[in-house]
Amino acid sequence: MVVGQDYASVVVGRDTRTSGDAIKHAFISGLLAAGCRGYDAGIVPTPTLALAARDFDAGAVITASHNPPEYNGIKLWNRDGSAFDAEQRKRVEDRILGNTPLPMSWQAVKSSNTIDDAVEKHTDHILKDVSGVYDIRVVVDCGCGAASLITPYLLRRLGCDVVTLNCFPSVVRKTSPLAIRRISFSPGRISRALLTIDNHGSCCRKI
Repeated sequence: MVVGQDYASVVVGRDTRTSGDAIKHAFISGLLAAGCRGYDAGIVPTPTLALAARDFDAGAVITASHNPPEYNGIKLWNRDGSAFDAEQRKRVEDRILGNTPLPMSWQAVKSSNTIDDAVEKHTDHILKDVSGVYDIRVVVDCGCGAASLITPYLLRRLGCDVVTLNCFPSVVRKTSPLAIRRISFSPGRISRALLTIDNHGSCCRKI
């Protein structure tokens, strides 16, 4: 609710953690009660949400990054794609720990909307800066995280021959960089891979 009092529109995404959906809906409800319009981007990688924030007053992604699946949190983004700095975070925290903000009158409560083109816009944005066709074989393990929705498709649009492992969103997170290294040198199609990529759940790091 505190964030909703400072920004008129906020786009919200999440990774694939079990608690992500519940926290996302609770966060959006707080935005709406504060008179802010909330936009649900669904499951998206963290960088995708950061880019999407440019079309709104702020952004938020429900994720705990590389931490174990029982953890979760909220990362806030400015519309220029930068994360909230220490001063901005402290301001939010102080207001939460201080007096509880009162909801707006019923006439001022907003409604939520969904957006379904954040990943497509992010892919197109990357392709504007990356030219050429890359005729190489790539093994990608997205760990059943949000990267499943962008990394394999982006690489294919760049001309790569993509071999996928765990490239589907799931609450059961899997990460297997060691498995990638073993499988890259095994007989068959993937033995000729020139590059291996391992994403973790929110896709803000790659190995």
